[in-house]
Amino acid sequence: MWALILHGGATDIKPDEEVAYRRGCRNAMNIGAKFLREGRSAVDAVVEVVKSLEDNPIFNAGYGSAQREDGNIEM
Repeated sequence: MWALILHGGATDIKPDEEVAYRRGCRNAMNIGAKFLREGRSAVDAVVEVVKSLEDNPIFNAGYGSAQREDGNIEM
């Protein structure tokens, strides 16, 4: 038995971007689940999930930083 949990980050999602965020998370989950169903390692599944999020421009994964509410950049 396995479980896969992910999140698309902590940000305010604009109403017109909600579908894209959900689609991106679902796609990443499906990629990870496929790897796990095939008996591949959890590490391989996580790597592919992260790559999927990094390749999706709706997320800021892979950019390394985000602007905080106070205007400072935090990694």
